[in-house]
Amino acid sequence: MGPGVLFRLAAIAVASANVVSVRDKGAAGDGINDDTRAFEAALDDARTTPGTTVAVPAGRYLIRPINLTNHTTLELAADATIVGVTNVSAWPVIPGAPSYGQGRDHVGPRFTSLIHGEHLENVTVRGAGPSSVLDGNGAYISPRGCFS
Repeated sequence: MGPGVLFRLAAIAVASANVVSVRDKGAAGDGINDDTRAFEAALDDARTTPGTTVAVPAGRYLIRPINLTNHTTLELAADATIVGVTNVSAWPVIPGAPSYGQGRDHVGPRFTSLIHGEHLENVTVRGAGPSSVLDGNGAYISPRGCFS
């Protein structure tokens, strides 16, 4: 097989991958409006089409915690920031795990992570370098959300 054939096969594989942009699902990316529904809609597409890449273009996306799905890539472009809302009531409380948050740090439940998933397979979260940021707003949430 010559190099030209390999190139054509690679191009076909890339072209057939499903990519859905959170902007196409209604995300504003302005850091003011809640873009959670757009992320959830893009992830709903990923649930029905394994191998989907959820694209996050440059912008600042304010979201509540979201759940990833199997066989999905969450890809942040350069200058894309996903930031957690500061409303503590928007963060689900889940049981602590033996390796995190229960017994080691404190006893009891904890807030879910901004980007969450359990028992997932083949999930990738990828950025374009240091300007791709996941900001869970931990400095805001932690002091206000302590479980005692």
